[in-house]
Amino acid sequence: MRYFEDHPVLAREALESLSNAIALVDESGVIGDLNVQLTCLSGYATNDLLGKNIRLIVPNLRPDSPLLAGTNWTVETSEMESWTDDTQSIRCRDGSSVSISLNGSPLSLDGQRWTLVVLEDNTSQKRAEAARLEA
Repeated sequence: MRYFEDHPVLAREALESLSNAIALVDESGVIGDLNVQLTCLSGYATNDLLGKNIRLIVPNLRPDSPLLAGTNWTVETSEMESWTDDTQSIRCRDGSSVSISLNGSPLSLDGQRWTLVVLEDNTSQKRAEAARLEA
């Protein structure tokens, strides 16, 4: 991350070049940054999401989700294992929902703990799984 600290424009370009929706979420679940793909997936503008809790768009997070309440970090090591939850959905601005997989990875930036959250549309995968079950 040091390279990006010295090159913030490059860091932004890297974030925006990713094909999946990305949110940088603090220990309380507040969105500190995001990429344009998240705005496209959710229908919300960047300013509608910055500073808001991730539950605005992922309302069904379990209380024990590693994304919430700082439970994603261990006291002993100040580290977190990456995690995946493929049972979630995004509540879009227009009221519709999109099935997603959440993937989280830990980050520590300037002494603050964050989770880099990848929100991947898995609608096609869920439809394929349902079709296999019906066959």
